[in-house]
Amino acid sequence: MPDLKQWNNVMETAAILGVHDQTIRLWIKKGILAASKPGGGRIYISSEAINAMLNNGKKEDADGR
Repeated sequence: MPDLKQWNNVMETAAILGVHDQTIRLWIKKGILAASKPGGGRIYISSEAINAMLNNGKKEDADGR
């Protein structure tokens, strides 16, 4: 299991899920992956959202596979 913090940025999330950072941004835009943008700054993804992608097979669904 990857080492998850409570909140991960886009690059960290991409590395954990094994996809490009633009894929993470697309998933967020499409509502596939929940994210937070506190204060209008950087985007953060919760460890719960990442675990949901890992455990529920959403990565394959989002990739269209």
